[in-house]
Amino acid sequence: MKIYQENESLNVEEGVHLELIRLFSDRGKPSLVFVKGLGGAAGNREGLIDKLAENYHVVTFSPRNSGNSNGNYTITNFVSDSEKVIDYISQWQGKKPFGVGHSAGGYTLAKLTENNSLVERAVLLAPLIKMDEQNPLIINWYLRNCAKNKRNPFFLREYKLDDQRFNGADVSDFLKSIYQSSECDSELKSPTLVLLSGATGMRLPISGQKMKGLKDRWEKLGAEVEVYPNLNHFFSGKWYQGARRVFDELEKPEFYERIRGFLSFFHITKVPKKGRV
Repeated sequence: MKIYQENESLNVEEGVHLELIRLFSDRGKPSLVFVKGLGGAAGNREGLIDKLAENYHVVTFSPRNSGNSNGNYTITNFVSDSEKVIDYISQWQGKKPFGVGHSAGGYTLAKLTENNSLVERAVLLAPLIKMDEQNPLIINWYLRNCAKNKRNPFFLREYKLDDQRFNGADVSDFLKSIYQSSECDSELKSPTLVLLSGATGMRLPISGQKMKGLKDRWEKLGAEVEVYPNLNHFFSGKWYQGARRVFDELEKPEFYERIRGFLSFFHITKVPKKGRV
């Protein structure tokens, strides 16, 4: 199936524009906003997004200071920019889009649906319920000190995290925004499916006890939750193999149909246990 791509720019405030990319097989398909995690940019054509574009009019965007977007990236403006993109697509199509978010993008979608049903239905992939939840204590201590003293962490100096650009004061502002952000703690107003993976973005395993706690917390917010303890944060293989690519496992028919079925409210049950890696 041929997937078409269109690029555009959305002004979100004076002097700040975001790169938007639309992917679709048919322009008239239901719209879906895909909010990527930290380091993600609209120009990254993951297989899962191409598969979604067979059934949806998918819109992705590059956060500030990544891809062809400008501006200083913080968690606060990431959330507000995501809301503006969703509002823009809602006005364009005349109805609410669906939403998919990965990692920090999952956090963002959850925050946006705590008070309003901005998307028709949402799927959150390895979402963060709190922006710093997956950092080891020593890392959080170090990053808090860097933010306080306006120092760049050694692993972000002149560092390019995929397509996210960090430099100068941007790093300090970004770190402050992580530790000033609130956790997701209010009932989600849109039907939501959460897929939890067995490892953090730092490739560390999530213990069974902590996983149970995460599952319970998301369920208390009203989400339907499924746990895949053997898969890594990027759903690209077993947690101990690290991140080879992104979303390889979710592109498999049983996973993809589960996601599409939930979004479209088809009656599709959980992925069979034998289908999990």
